[in-house]
Amino acid sequence: MTTIKITQLAITFVFSTILSGCQLSNETTIDTNKQDSDLIRISQQHFESEDMKIGTASKHTFTQLINCNGTVSSPPNAMAHLNSKLNGRVETINCRMGDYVTKGEVLVLISTSELILLQEDYLKNRAELKKNKAEFKRRKTLFDENIGTEKDYLKVESEYYTTLATYNAFKLQLELLKLNVENIESGKLYKYYPIISPINGHISKLDIALGQNINEQSEILEIIDTNQLQLSLAIFEHDAQYIALGDTLNFGFTDADTLKYKGVLTAISKTINPESKTLECKARILSEAKSDFINGVFVQTEIISDTKSALALPKTAVTKKENQYYVFYIEKHTEKDLYLRQTKVETGMSNKEFIEIVNADKSKELLISGIYNLMVE
Repeated sequence: MTTIKITQLAITFVFSTILSGCQLSNETTIDTNKQDSDLIRISQQHFESEDMKIGTASKHTFTQLINCNGTVSSPPNAMAHLNSKLNGRVETINCRMGDYVTKGEVLVLISTSELILLQEDYLKNRAELKKNKAEFKRRKTLFDENIGTEKDYLKVESEYYTTLATYNAFKLQLELLKLNVENIESGKLYKYYPIISPINGHISKLDIALGQNINEQSEILEIIDTNQLQLSLAIFEHDAQYIALGDTLNFGFTDADTLKYKGVLTAISKTINPESKTLECKARILSEAKSDFINGVFVQTEIISDTKSALALPKTAVTKKENQYYVFYIEKHTEKDLYLRQTKVETGMSNKEFIEIVNADKSKELLISGIYNLMVE
């Protein structure tokens, strides 16, 4: 009887051992050996079923990106607002919305009775100036020869310089209207005065029609030089410390996946907007296609504020628990099992695929995928 009981116990023990061995070959376990109590043991079958892979930390390039929004805008010297200098009537329009015009091109002709009167006053004053000038020279000669009184001389002198000032004022007014003063002096008076383009660019606004009466200082049209378009960006206050003049950037018009255009920061404001808590910045557009951009269009931008090379791992090699990051280094392996050590690591910059490991041990192998079921308390 005793012999039989011993045999049954032995058989039971062997079966339990075999069953236990089968269980270890299919599951991840914590090794209970005192020396390796913090190691995780996984079987070859589990390694393959979870599609695990082994690798090491390697160098990768990371960029620190500052995301912001803005608009395409025109610098002050690349935009012109043209207005009427006198009350008048639109007689001729030589351009249309969207047309490309060149500097000095006549765009609109305006007729006004004020123009006729201005030319008349100029010619009258010119004739008066000629007479007063001759009289002034005569009186000066007499006064220098002690002939005539000082009072008479000073009176003539005053009349001459007053007439000269009025003449120069009329002349400047005519020149501001872009009229040829020599033609007026020869008797060729102008019926219209022109509105002339001061820059090269496209007509972006045209608010007049033929025969329309316009008031002095009324805006007639707007011109934008699209070859000089820039970006106006709004940087959040907490990101201001990370940007600098010369930083490059990527931008697009829809979403982050289409930031195909390039630019560079050229100006950074020194004042935070108290309402939006943002800092205004300007950027030069590097794309040759900027003439096709539209003034005022919304853009999404990422500014590259820093670039560095660092040891990194695929994001699939790192797991997170309670704001701590962990990896699984391979401590040893046998024909059937791998022994892993769960190790806390310090992370840095990251991108879509990789994450920087500040304290990475590049000489040790570790799991780089299939780790999502390995976390232990």
